[in-house]
Amino acid sequence: MTDASAELARLRVLDEQWTDLVRPLRLDRGFAPVNLAEERTAFLEHWHRGESTEPRFAFEAAAPIDRRPIESFRRRLRPEACDIEAIYDRLAEETLSSIAFLIRRDPAALTAATARAYGIPDAALLARARGLLDEAPPPTPPPPSIDAESAATRLREGLAAGGYEGWTVLVEPLMNARMSVDSLRNEVKVRAGSMFRPDAISRLLVHEIGVHVHRAHRGSQQPLPLLGRGLPGYLATEEGLAVWHEERAGLLDPATLRIYAARVLAADAALSAGFVEVFRLVEPLVGPESAFEIAARSKRGLEDPSRPGAHTKDHVYLRGFVEVSEHLASRPDDLAPLMTAKIGLADLPWLARLVDRGLASILA
Repeated sequence: MTDASAELARLRVLDEQWTDLVRPLRLDRGFAPVNLAEERTAFLEHWHRGESTEPRFAFEAAAPIDRRPIESFRRRLRPEACDIEAIYDRLAEETLSSIAFLIRRDPAALTAATARAYGIPDAALLARARGLLDEAPPPTPPPPSIDAESAATRLREGLAAGGYEGWTVLVEPLMNARMSVDSLRNEVKVRAGSMFRPDAISRLLVHEIGVHVHRAHRGSQQPLPLLGRGLPGYLATEEGLAVWHEERAGLLDPATLRIYAARVLAADAALSAGFVEVFRLVEPLVGPESAFEIAARSKRGLEDPSRPGAHTKDHVYLRGFVEVSEHLASRPDDLAPLMTAKIGLADLPWLARLVDRGLASILA
């Protein structure tokens, strides 16, 4: 057995151990309120009467999660000796941080965990977001007419047309986003009760399947399965690529870009403000329905969203779009490696080294 094949065999065993630990976990469900629809209706009814009341979010009662197997796995790693083991160490750290938050749902712990995973908006991004929102809003679009089940059918058709075998589409009640991709379980999920415009479905087929599913599918064909599930810090590039492809397909409408910009302001404001303050900040910019959704996402996982503390993930859509657009404008040849695995822009040199070690390849 060559040195490269021996290293690959060892790393594949490590990956099996990791996926056996995390596949049973459904941590994302712990961040999704079971009463989101009811709280939205009540909040907006009060708002339209000129009143404002802080929502209270309830969450699914889940069995306690035993942290010890993940902690034991992490102790066996050698992050100082192996770059790939260092990645599993970071993934284990992020998973343990999420579990710790879900035990107590402390806003400060939410901010700390998500800031480590996704960062926080910086001054340049906030200025970019405000500039976009200073532009005249687009005309009001027609009301959505496609329900969640019909959207799921369109997604199944998109998966089949793209040849993405082994993927399923589920309509789920407990979700913060209206649509998401779970690359660990090969699932595309649609939030039950959601409604979509026809143009939004076309855009989401590009965003969710053309980028999220495609990168997961291509990454799963790599020697290291980890490349199909996402490296630490990859998400800004992931979402940036998705938005870049929306624009490239002529499907990035100004209303969607305003939502991405408003999410940046909300993620920043939620660090020091409660739900109502976040809502008031973005409501004049995107309207009450979208403002509630944005504010709720900035407080995902909190039972009492009136307290300062943010889930900072949502700022990466605009940040990633800016970073990816600027990068590909000067280095267009990097699109192929970026679409071959769930990596970030900063991981491109590392991917090249993996190719040299026989642990990855650039897939057409």
